[in-house]
Amino acid sequence: MKINNINDINNILSQNQDLKELATNQLNSILNKLPTEIHDLIENAFKHKRVPKEYQLGAILFSFSSTAGLVFRLEALGYKNYGNLYFALVGSRGDVKSEGLKIATKILNEHDSESYKNSNSDEFENIKNKKFLIQDATIQALQFAHYHNQTSIGLIIDELYSIITKMSSNSADGIIYRSFFLEAFTNGSIEVTRRTSECFRINKSYVTLIGTIQEQFIPILFGNGNLESGFIDRLLFTVKLTSNPKITTESIPDKVISAYENSIENLIKCRKSIEESQEVEQLDLKFENDANTILLEYVQSLVYEQEKAPENIKEYLSKSQISIHKLIIIVHLMKNAASSTFQNSITKETVSLAIEINNFYLTNFKIVNAMNNKKDSSRLDITQIIRLAIKNRVPQNIIAKLTELSTPTISRRFREELNNVKPETKS
Repeated sequence: MKINNINDINNILSQNQDLKELATNQLNSILNKLPTEIHDLIENAFKHKRVPKEYQLGAILFSFSSTAGLVFRLEALGYKNYGNLYFALVGSRGDVKSEGLKIATKILNEHDSESYKNSNSDEFENIKNKKFLIQDATIQALQFAHYHNQTSIGLIIDELYSIITKMSSNSADGIIYRSFFLEAFTNGSIEVTRRTSECFRINKSYVTLIGTIQEQFIPILFGNGNLESGFIDRLLFTVKLTSNPKITTESIPDKVISAYENSIENLIKCRKSIEESQEVEQLDLKFENDANTILLEYVQSLVYEQEKAPENIKEYLSKSQISIHKLIIIVHLMKNAASSTFQNSITKETVSLAIEINNFYLTNFKIVNAMNNKKDSSRLDITQIIRLAIKNRVPQNIIAKLTELSTPTISRRFREELNNVKPETKS
């Protein structure tokens, strides 16, 4: 990044705020269109557990994505897609990122616990149990768990930083992690060949992912081949947009939790009935009327936007053309879960809501990209920035915010630069 004038400084400072305002407006619009049982859970988790609404939304989308599996398929615009998605919750320590995930996945964890109780308690055998989720697993355990749970496997990672660091170091595990997630995103086949243990093949993969990452680690996401490999482009980022400082003694009402969990239970029952069926391999979702036309026009708009976008955004827009298909599946399942009408046609309203969600995550990626650019600005020539600030009378606190240097440090640098300015002499 190059700063040539005061406008460049102003652009860096204003970009993030403008994008966050846009993302907040997008979030509010999405929440108003969600099914009642999902909307109410998000609002009550925000009120009683202080979970940011955007984090809770991501956790719920992850839960539906993890439950759907290879059972639900959408064929549109010449492509076949499933509902697996990868989520990254971005924030600082203490931002209540994990609580929302616990609320959203509780029902899935209960099913996994029941499966564990009904089988061998041996740790190795537990990996082979039928399950929805696995947490903080090594790549070897993740591969093995997916092999024994081929409809789907969902990975929860407390800190995405751990596997991203491995990817960045190009260690053996890091390379396998990256290859695994890239292939699984488009439901490709995965072959695991080992010299000293079991070899196996997953003909069609379905992996979901959710994890948290602290803002200071954002530059690592964009470094050491992660951006170029396409892994970052597949993540649906969520930065912190909402907060509730008020503590309450009340809990989320049981009826709210029950309504949400009943929706997940209905989806599980439908999935299991199709898995156990001898006649139906999967449920192929269909559009009603002109709903597919809305999708076509939207994807075309992404292609046009991609042509004129900056390089980092260009690649993300390319993956957004895939994620919209996946989000349509998930939104359809969410809207039909309470009534178990999953076989219904996909409506225009469902496509429109999925588009809103896709745009919301695109805005979040732009915010994360701006965060990375802001980090880059701290490595610029500070003297150059201060000289521009003095010339244009930019307050010191603004420069401290831009460079992320302390206010005393910036104040000292200002004094030094002012002392170096030679007074003009009259001829």
